[in-house]
Amino acid sequence: MVALYHRDAHGGAGQEIDMALYEALFRLIDFDPLQYQQKQEVHTRNGNQVTYAAPSSTYGTRDGKWITMAATTNSIWLRLCRAMGREDLVENEKFLDNQRRVEHSDEINGIVASWIAERTRDEVQTAFNAEQVAYSLIYNIEDIFQDPHYAAREALVRVMDNELGEAVVQNVFPKFSETPGSVDRLGSTLGEHNDEIYVGELGYSVERIAELREGKII
Repeated sequence: MVALYHRDAHGGAGQEIDMALYEALFRLIDFDPLQYQQKQEVHTRNGNQVTYAAPSSTYGTRDGKWITMAATTNSIWLRLCRAMGREDLVENEKFLDNQRRVEHSDEINGIVASWIAERTRDEVQTAFNAEQVAYSLIYNIEDIFQDPHYAAREALVRVMDNELGEAVVQNVFPKFSETPGSVDRLGSTLGEHNDEIYVGELGYSVERIAELREGKII
């Protein structure tokens, strides 16, 4: 469980924000509880496609990048056809509505995958943005380092480390307006606080510490 404490903006009493770690992900599987309760169907793994909409998948671009896209509404499907220059698909009997597209999902996903595979990620983005097709880029860590939004949000911070020198790591999330967190160090080196603990807290003598070090116990 994660317990966060939020102070009222008007100076009133704070409140505890109670959230178990699994709950953030559980909220993402919107349809599973309803599907099970209404139809007694258990959603199982089915690859990158979603079972309730087509086309939908993760598609590879010509330059080795990846894009995920799901035509979950008919309006998105129409915009996708325009973006690909394939308005003829709209009149195809097999793709007239979402139910029929789901029935022929392998075929329609193959058509979309082939179109995307012939183009770079930038080219696909340009085409999709022009027609307002809903999609998302799949980032690797290099993409994250180069994304201006990550930089503006200070999602990555530079920290000096005794062993690594300058190191780039994730910042603290979530951000609190009045008491923001910070990353000041990456962690202690092995045995860095031995004297502080063994001598200062446990009362070991300097001679005893030397014996423990000589015996490679600490």
